[in-house]
This record gives sequence, C-alpha cells and structure tokens, in this order.
Amino acid sequence: MKNRFLLLLIVLFFFSCRQDYQPTAPLPPDENILLYTSFEIRGRPSLLGWSSLTDYGIRFSHDAPPEGGNWSIELNADWTPAEFAPRILAKIPALPGEHIYRLTFWGKAGPLPGAAFTMLINADTSAIRKRLQIEPTVWTRFTLLDTLNAQPGDSIGVMFSGGFSQVILSSTKYDLCSLEYLN
Repeated sequence: MKNRFLLLLIVLFFFSCRQDYQPTAPLPPDENILLYTSFEIRGRPSLLGWSSLTDYGIRFSHDAPPEGGNWSIELNADWTPAEFAPRILAKIPALPGEHIYRLTFWGKAGPLPGAAFTMLINADTSAIRKRLQIEPTVWTRFTLLDTLNAQPGDSIGVMFSGGFSQVILSSTKYDLCSLEYLN
C-alpha cells in the first residue's frame, strides 16, 4: 500500500511539471495564422518551432519590443559566408496552390543590418523567395508579403539572420513573429 501511494505521488509530480506551449503575447483568434512565436514559454526563453542552422552566434536577449515579454532571439553578425552565418529557421507546411502569405515580426539591428527571408522548401530544393534587410537600431515592426504557389508536401521557410561583418561586432534581434495566409 505504501509503495502504491509513493508511486502515485511520483506520477502526480511528473505530470504537474509538464509545461504546455503558451506564447507570451495572447494568440490572436485567427485561424489563418500558421506561425506565432515570441521566443519564450511562460517567461523562459524558447526556440520551440525553430531550428538553429548553426551551433554558434545565437542567444536569447532580455531586450524585447513592446508586448514582447521578457525575451527576444539575438543573432550575431558573422564573417563567414551566408550559408554558415548564425541563422534560425521555422519550417511550416504550405497550403497547396497559390496563396498570399504575410510575415510580420519585430526587429532591431546593431550597427550592421540583419536579414529576414521567406523560402519555399520542397523535397529537392529550398529557394529564397523574398529578403528584407533589418537596419533600424530601435525595435521596429516589419511586414513582408509573398505569393507562393506550393505543391502538396511543400513548406514555407521563415529564416532570420544576424548579418555579415568582418570587422565590426554586431547582432540583430527578433521577436513576435507571425506568418498568416491571406487568401
């Protein structure tokens, strides 16, 4: 009997420690939203839904835009070629057919600009569709529209980069990212 009670307490303890995904900003009640992230869960930094394309130059920052909670993601500018620069990628299943997508996010650059990209990804290739340079040194809201003609199985990529530098130390911060389809 004592062992069953102890087992029950252990099971209850583990289930009470479970953390569900909850963005800092309330999720808009819009079923057209495919991605919505503030790089934190319950006040703790998180890359949930994103993958790091490098193993260096990526960190969380306590500097966040209005309504951005406590954290943003910060990507260093780097001297390496673009394919090796600090970057993060969110890959979202695309809707088959031609659709207009809107990417919105907040960005803030250091002395050098960073960049945001939309991509069309399929089994064989990934192609950058649009690029937006992040230059302001204060938090600024950005919007990028893209029309994609996707096939079943294709994905949309949202990629953030810290930029390029051979001499000057710089980084770019991102937060409150959403991707939605408009039609």
